[in-house]
Amino acid sequence: MMIQEFSLQGDGKVKVSCETGANKITFHIEPGDSENGPETKYSGKTTFYYSTDEEIFNPHPDKLALVAILNLLPFAREELEIQWGISKRMQDACEKITRVKVHSKYEHVEESSPGLLGPALSFSGGADSTAALAVMPSNTECVFLLRTKNLGRTLYNSDAAEHSCRKLRTLGYKVHIVESDFEYLRNPIGFPTDLSVGTPSILLSDARDFDSISFGTILESAFGIAGSSFREYCDSGHYRLWNELFASAGINYSIPIAGVSEVGSTLICERHPLGKVHQSCIRGKWGKPCESCWKYFRKNSL
Repeated sequence: MMIQEFSLQGDGKVKVSCETGANKITFHIEPGDSENGPETKYSGKTTFYYSTDEEIFNPHPDKLALVAILNLLPFAREELEIQWGISKRMQDACEKITRVKVHSKYEHVEESSPGLLGPALSFSGGADSTAALAVMPSNTECVFLLRTKNLGRTLYNSDAAEHSCRKLRTLGYKVHIVESDFEYLRNPIGFPTDLSVGTPSILLSDARDFDSISFGTILESAFGIAGSSFREYCDSGHYRLWNELFASAGINYSIPIAGVSEVGSTLICERHPLGKVHQSCIRGKWGKPCESCWKYFRKNSL
């Protein structure tokens, strides 16, 4: 078992160790006296983990660093010090983060290279990620984040999404299910950053030889056309930061349906054979949507 650490610093210091086993990675957090970050409130949770039935976890140090940044950057006020060696390419990419100083004092390691097998898709079981899968290569592997059921009461129900994963397997797709509780780092509960959902794929990328990780980000989200103003996504700070950080960890970042609207992703699911595997509901069971959650309302009102 490999033990690695990094520290999250603000007005005080928070130490975090990472235990890496064959099929589980656990981050142990020792909170200091730092204040909450400016954007997201830290819950005070002292551990978070990733677990799967497959013996596949052996990530490159840069990939561990990327997972740490995606999950912990919002809680840092001044400095996030990575307590293991990362590549110079990753260190240079971290300098693009202007609000928080992210760095390592350890000797640089060799860079991580993109895999050769093919792409991974961060799959949710909903319409947008199903539409993304429909336009991606046939060798795409799906990685589903199973949000833990062990921490208190929640309205979230993974039944439909897990059923979607099983249906994809019957169609010949390789589907990985990785359980994690990192969303409980935040108060209120939620993903620390919008790309945190891709962290299971990052952790699997070396073992599965992924060349890229894709997300079901649609037109409204990428270009802001559902918000107060339009943005040219490839010129946005979001793209410049995360695309470079992903690339520095040896994995490409892809949003294959960024030019497709929410109506368009719905039409793809209606007309493509893969559309039968999805259900846009996060509370009901397969074939029995709740008919009241926001996701059901949006997708079915289209």
